[in-house]
Amino acid sequence: MEMEKRKNEESFMKNTEELLAAFNAALADEIAYLLHEGGRPLQAVDGVLMHRSEAGFLYVFELEAEAFFPDGTPVRVRCSGRETRGEVVAVRGVELTLALWESLGDYVERAEIFNEPWFLLAALQERLKEATERNLLLAQAVLAPVPARARCFLPPSAAGAAQEEALRMAAERPVTFLWGPPGTGKTEVLARLAGQFYERGWRVLIVSHANVAVDGAVLRAAAQIGEAAPPGTVVRCGWARLPALQKSGLLASNLAAARRPDLRERRRELEAALNALLGELRAGRRYPAGLPGEVERALRELRAELKEVEAEIVRKARVVGCTLAMAATDAAIYSGRYDAVLLDEASMAYLPQVFFAASLARKKLVVSGDFRQLAPVALAPTEAVKYWLKRDVFEQTGIAAAFAEGKMPEIAVLRLQRRMHPAIAGFANDFVYGGLLYNAPETSRRAALAAAAPCPGAALVLVDLSDLPALCYRHGSSRFNPLSAFYALTLARQIRQNGLRAALLTPYAAQARLLSELLKGLLGVAGARSEAAGLAAATIHRFQGAEQDAVVLDLVDAFGQRGPGGLLSRRKGDAGRRLVNVAVTRARGKLFVLADRAFLESRLPPDAPVRELFRFIAQNGRVVKGRELLGSLPVHIRSQGLELTWYTESRSVREAWEEDVRQGAALQLEWPAAAGPPGRPVTALLLKAGQKGARLCLRAGRPAAFPPELRPYVVSRPPARMPLTLIDRNIFWYGYPWPEDGRVDRVSVRVSGEKICRTLMCLLEMDLRSEFFSGRYAGLTAYVENRFLCPGCGRPLTVRAGAGGRHFLGCTAYPHCDQAPYKLTAQILEEYLAASGLTCPAGHLFKAVPAKSGLLAVCSHTPACRCVLRVRDLL
Repeated sequence: MEMEKRKNEESFMKNTEELLAAFNAALADEIAYLLHEGGRPLQAVDGVLMHRSEAGFLYVFELEAEAFFPDGTPVRVRCSGRETRGEVVAVRGVELTLALWESLGDYVERAEIFNEPWFLLAALQERLKEATERNLLLAQAVLAPVPARARCFLPPSAAGAAQEEALRMAAERPVTFLWGPPGTGKTEVLARLAGQFYERGWRVLIVSHANVAVDGAVLRAAAQIGEAAPPGTVVRCGWARLPALQKSGLLASNLAAARRPDLRERRRELEAALNALLGELRAGRRYPAGLPGEVERALRELRAELKEVEAEIVRKARVVGCTLAMAATDAAIYSGRYDAVLLDEASMAYLPQVFFAASLARKKLVVSGDFRQLAPVALAPTEAVKYWLKRDVFEQTGIAAAFAEGKMPEIAVLRLQRRMHPAIAGFANDFVYGGLLYNAPETSRRAALAAAAPCPGAALVLVDLSDLPALCYRHGSSRFNPLSAFYALTLARQIRQNGLRAALLTPYAAQARLLSELLKGLLGVAGARSEAAGLAAATIHRFQGAEQDAVVLDLVDAFGQRGPGGLLSRRKGDAGRRLVNVAVTRARGKLFVLADRAFLESRLPPDAPVRELFRFIAQNGRVVKGRELLGSLPVHIRSQGLELTWYTESRSVREAWEEDVRQGAALQLEWPAAAGPPGRPVTALLLKAGQKGARLCLRAGRPAAFPPELRPYVVSRPPARMPLTLIDRNIFWYGYPWPEDGRVDRVSVRVSGEKICRTLMCLLEMDLRSEFFSGRYAGLTAYVENRFLCPGCGRPLTVRAGAGGRHFLGCTAYPHCDQAPYKLTAQILEEYLAASGLTCPAGHLFKAVPAKSGLLAVCSHTPACRCVLRVRDLL
């Protein structure tokens, strides 16, 4: 008997060692990928100080491209020669919330952010090495297959008792899985469990991958335990996202500052002294050498002392809440002993993280989540990462497969949803949850939300944009649709004015960036980032776990692209279904889906989740054409940072566009080949603007269609599909001017606002330069295309970027013409500089100079004038 027991123990340890080795191999692959892709700073703009607390300074930045890193990821921020450290609090679309150790002022125009996500994975590897010192039985058990039986009918009357059944199951079993579709009260069950375990005298750890999920669970757990508990009983570690927690006595940092007011006041004095020194530096005044360093050292020592006080508070707390990242990196958390661990939003946690969280529990583990929402995000393309980091614990244990086969695993299932209007829940129930969901009686009150305009009475509305010129563009690997973004903003503003809070969601990061910038123009930077504004924009991925009265879902994909993007068309696995499920179930009372229905239905298979959503709305909601609904929306929106006007009548749009062009100092026009040559009024207006000194750049799908007098300003732009006009980097026109044929009543949009125009220029790769050019040529590209022809096919040559930042001349007909490229010589550049009359800001001419990195345009008065331009600056 003793020998058999020893063999079982040896087999168990061997299996554990093999499992830990597999975990570490997958984590090593992901770390290697992140190290290879990382190191380059993320460019961030418009940083705003949102909150000061005892733990530091909470800033919100806008990234120039969406990035993924978990909450708690360490960062370095460099701004104006100054550098500070901090961590990621949240990422929503291109909006990045950081907790920084030091203040960078109330507003940061531009900053470089260096993130280190591999640090969290390396810390997790270290914790896995220590796993043998913890509860390996529970850690192994959470990954073991879960038994399943034949599914039996559950009457609606029994669905209301599902929460009580979950509490009973968790009380009896060491490991309990809790599956809860959206709105069924997963967080409420976890909070009640925390209260029950507290009454037993146990110590409880609440963890999740996201700060907002931890915030919600901690707030509800504190409410369950009650105000009679002494301060420090329930403690939230790290940074809180919810305003209700930020200034509460539940935050460990607030409790530490309250216990040591002397340290808090001293820290404030040192921070004020450091800010004063930096102010003197910016003003050009001097101070004793080394003084800022001394102040910073003193601040670091004070922070370390306060951190010790905070750690002591955490060690004595009975209920502790934090992110999975913090649990793996903070010794005060992972060295503690917990009777029970409650893991929320487990479907987005890596399997090694679930194993680690389970090892921290001495007696009980509760795993809560929804495997039909979004899966874990890992980036490395290896098999180990695919198996151990891209699958969730519900797939690992066979729970997801059992439900797919019509069986019932031995887990707690919450079936009664209390969030959504029954019509919205109906789609999720029919197409995602297989009829398992029931509606609580209180969901009938969501009819009051659905009654609000636009489309009063309809909880589900499909806005078919196929009758509007809503073209889809690419930006890197992402996509965006300017017209649908303008439409989404107009619709969301009307929803908000009718008393509902609204979220603008989209599958694509580029569209989320555009929507976020439109909201900032409408509400101001601080307003767009405030919960009180009642409007938010994000990718669907970043909005999991949140909800709103109304959701405007912008699907983006439309003509201009061959087919829908992978996010909507992916058929392998259930990623598309999960994505649509999350998007739909964020809405409490009203869901608007903006889509080019003709495009998507012609290019997606009949069983695609998006087409299933269209059919469901057609049967249970309302389908309305984009132009029809536009008639009930405001045609003019004006705020401090944005002005947006819709035009549907030819005379008014012509007059407004011509007035803008006459007053413009820099004009860029994108002209599609399908439009043919510009009409005489447009040509005359552009020529007149050029004669007055306006800088012109005309990007055309077919340059040969332009009259000879405009050719010096024309650049080949084969993808041009829609008339676009950019005026003075502050006014953007979408959809005008088309030729005056009078046969089509077109829709056009005028948008003004410096920041939104800057975003549109970046996404559309339009001209970002604001100086240097005299107007004789639109740039080096226009000069080359007007002067040099391909000897093989006779089409114009153009300037293309090559390896190492060098440029060459290639045929505009490539790849149909395979003529070998030509070298961009110093003579060609010199001739362009002379023909264009290009000068530096001081009025000096440029000369062409060869360099190791390629040709340069250098001021002729060098070294007295150090103005230097690269070829890419001249294009």
